[in-house]
Amino acid sequence: MDDGPGDASVEAPGARPRPPAQRVLMALGQLALGGLLLAGLFYLLGPDWAEVREQFEFRPGWFAVGLLGTGLATAFTAARWQLLNEQMTQTRQPYGVYFHYIAVTRLFGQFVPMLFMDFVGRGMGLRAAGSKQGLGRLLTPVLLERLLDFALPCTTLAWAFLVVSGPPIFGESRWIWLIGITVGCAAVAVPFIGPSANVLLRVYAWIKSLRGSSPLVIEPVEVPLRTAAWVALHSVGRYATVLLQFLGMGAAAGAVLKTFAVVGGFSVAQLSALLAITPGGLGIQDLGWAGALTWLGTETVMITLFVFGFRLFMVVNFGLLSLLSLPFRRADG
Repeated sequence: MDDGPGDASVEAPGARPRPPAQRVLMALGQLALGGLLLAGLFYLLGPDWAEVREQFEFRPGWFAVGLLGTGLATAFTAARWQLLNEQMTQTRQPYGVYFHYIAVTRLFGQFVPMLFMDFVGRGMGLRAAGSKQGLGRLLTPVLLERLLDFALPCTTLAWAFLVVSGPPIFGESRWIWLIGITVGCAAVAVPFIGPSANVLLRVYAWIKSLRGSSPLVIEPVEVPLRTAAWVALHSVGRYATVLLQFLGMGAAAGAVLKTFAVVGGFSVAQLSALLAITPGGLGIQDLGWAGALTWLGTETVMITLFVFGFRLFMVVNFGLLSLLSLPFRRADG
């Protein structure tokens, strides 16, 4: 038994929808909190602002690298979303629809909490494109994506710690170790993707049953190992290209950092961004980046330029991708 096409609810059982004014006030409060955290970060860093202005330089080549990373990361994320969505729901949409709404939710996610855009905005995008599936059911693949996106930063954070503080062998062969750890993490995840999908669907059915008059039964889904392997590979591809994105965006503003610093810092920033309640992780993701880059020996001026660069070009890059993919926003587009 399915959950029915008309149910668009994602509220908790028994919860009442918040009035529009309350939602606006909450969004403004979250934006203000992010701004305060970012201002506090710059106060703690205490950079020489005259040197920051002197070092700032727009570098078109690096901007192109960042835009390429953004495009590839969006492509990998959209493909993974499509794979999981077609295994866990009845929605079938062309790839272009998934690509467009990844770009759009990432763009709007810079101004409203990214958790909301992931958990609600993506499903609303699919429904706007013609899906009849309920928002609650469309949420389940996104939750599984979050689990995968949590695992990879944990492994690279462990790798960075071993390179900095572990035996010399880790520092001498750092990139070989990184590839091995990343591939190993993806391989371990493959057999757990199918069972995790069914656990999330059972939890969804249980929550939905609490709100209905009769129990909801969802037939278990079968995720072939081949499909699970593709999901894991797309997760690795996404992770690598998001790294390229940040490397390019920071360097486009003049912060050309060592690759190791970006890889090591990204693991902390990604983990903090997954739990951020502020728009685009404002202030929270920045604190993650600043803390990790400071730990890895990056100068405060470069950290400031890096944060400014990725904040600016994140909006520019996803704005461009959203516009370019606009013709694919609907299945019949």
